[in-house]
Amino acid sequence: MTRALLSPEPIHAPPRRDPAPLLAFWRDLAPLVTAMLKARPTWGARLVLAPPEALHALAAYLRHRLAIDGAGVDAATLAASVDNHHVRDLLREAVPNGHPRFYRLLAKCGPRAQDLGTYVAINAILHGTLGAALLRRHLVTASTVALVLRLAADPVLAACSEGILQNEGHLCNLETALILLRAHGLAREIEDVPEGSGWRAVMARIAADIGSAECPPAPFPTPAGWSQPRRWSEISAIGHKTENCLASPLAYSIYLDAWIAGRMVILVGLGGGGLATVQQAGRGVWWISEMSLHQPRDLVKRHEAEEKLRDGLAAAVEAGGGRMADSDPWACIAALFAAADR
Repeated sequence: MTRALLSPEPIHAPPRRDPAPLLAFWRDLAPLVTAMLKARPTWGARLVLAPPEALHALAAYLRHRLAIDGAGVDAATLAASVDNHHVRDLLREAVPNGHPRFYRLLAKCGPRAQDLGTYVAINAILHGTLGAALLRRHLVTASTVALVLRLAADPVLAACSEGILQNEGHLCNLETALILLRAHGLAREIEDVPEGSGWRAVMARIAADIGSAECPPAPFPTPAGWSQPRRWSEISAIGHKTENCLASPLAYSIYLDAWIAGRMVILVGLGGGGLATVQQAGRGVWWISEMSLHQPRDLVKRHEAEEKLRDGLAAAVEAGGGRMADSDPWACIAALFAAADR
């Protein structure tokens, strides 16, 4: 290593591939801007002193001319045109019907020239209902425009834009939630969310819609002393009363899909005697996935009550033409395979 460091051989820096610092803003427009500077060197001083909004306006104009003239654009003629017109006039030619705040907003468009489509989209958004939200952004780039256009495509997302733009991670979650609620016909309150609603108000409406979900009746008789609530708001209320996990939003991902589809039956003991969850493992096969009895407090008597419930559920399931398994059948099959691999 020492011999290599002391070697008299000259060290050559790798060739630069990026444009000069003053041309970095222009990205793929850098060759055209270089040719314009060569044709009219005095124009360079205007570029150095120009504010960001002027540079972006000029970038929009150059892209507009390239879209019209293509490779046949003449750099000298273009430089003369730029020299003889105010940059706002050039922007009006590139993006007609400019919003009064459009030019000033270009100052937030970042340290690189955007595509013409991005500038056109920014102006269109300013003319729409989400214009105010865009004006409040500290940075407006192509990704920002894509985000706002996603919001504008759905009235609910547009109404919730304030909360989403403060935390863009909410967008995918809310889009997915809307897909699910609409697929189940549950999107009622959320469809009427007022524009500018805070996130708590949005979640309150989603919770209300989920609470209106209903399950089909169990395919077997309900055991004596138990009932089957058919509305999720009833189950959630019981969860709050008994401080059960059913009151938590986590219950949505654990229970709700199978419950709505009828693959899970949640039973409530009359008089607050407990909760029991019976799941379907296959065609006509059921098993008790959860059981929580609050009475009696004596452990022996509680065990007897659990056995009585198991027997009652087994009899009810068989009366409905099904079979009751002692535990999750698929977990039992997995355990057999795991034992065989030892």
